[in-house]
Amino acid sequence: MAKKKGLSNPIILFLVIIGLAGAGAYYFWQSDNLQEKVQKMISPPLDQPKTAEDQEKGAYEIKEEETTKQPEVAAPEGQQIEEPQPQEDPYAQMEKEMAEYFSYLDGREYIRKLLQKTDSYSRFKKVIRKLAASPPTPSGESMVKGGIARNATHFYRVLGRDDLFLIKEIISKERKSLEFDLKMFYRWATLGDSYPNPENIRPKSDVVYRYAGFLLDTIGGRAYLFRRPVAIRLLVSYYCVLIVHDAEKAGKNTYGIDLLPSIKILKEEIGNYPEFKFTQEYVDQLNIIEDYYEQNRH
Repeated sequence: MAKKKGLSNPIILFLVIIGLAGAGAYYFWQSDNLQEKVQKMISPPLDQPKTAEDQEKGAYEIKEEETTKQPEVAAPEGQQIEEPQPQEDPYAQMEKEMAEYFSYLDGREYIRKLLQKTDSYSRFKKVIRKLAASPPTPSGESMVKGGIARNATHFYRVLGRDDLFLIKEIISKERKSLEFDLKMFYRWATLGDSYPNPENIRPKSDVVYRYAGFLLDTIGGRAYLFRRPVAIRLLVSYYCVLIVHDAEKAGKNTYGIDLLPSIKILKEEIGNYPEFKFTQEYVDQLNIIEDYYEQNRH
């Protein structure tokens, strides 16, 4: 496959391993409660006010979960009331969403042309295993001999041209659903090590943390992001902040990555970027995290 100029960063599949939250494109089917489904998808990790946005046709369907127990109602004479069905395990639901996403990709003509001998999920698993087997240095790369050079070439060395070209095509063709893609892959990647992990595909939390730190806090990682389209750079940086913040709260920020400088810049950039659908959700979340660190520094 011929190399194309400007290959995109593979974190769209790894994230939201990283999220880099969650990469999906299985549809929100149009219905009377579409707006509520959209809101469930983009609700932030921490409690905060939520906004509702209308979604254009082609985003994903998210199955609604019952959150309240329905009151018991007496059955009319001669009739029986059906017993409520048990709720599906949230982690099984996450795996189902991922399966629906890759099923959607397999139906896309450009994917069928690129993956003639395999399916998108099989290729995804190979990409994830390659990335997880060779995580980059997440901080202090200049202190390691050859660290800057290795980080600067990390994705090309680990994945190679064909995988990078495939990811570039997915980013280009599915750009309208980018915010949903990264949200889904972020949720998938951060389920945690104690939860079910079919086929042992989902990377360990330390691996996810290392990639997040790499993209936020190293010369090589930041260089990758600044060569990507603005929307990708901002959204990936946002989810990387969430990942490192989770590690900090769990006492697992082993490289001591300082998030405050990233948050201050990122909050301003996201706030001024005109094309996001859920700008206020991102800014509110960053404000919460920023307050956490400012309060803990006094």
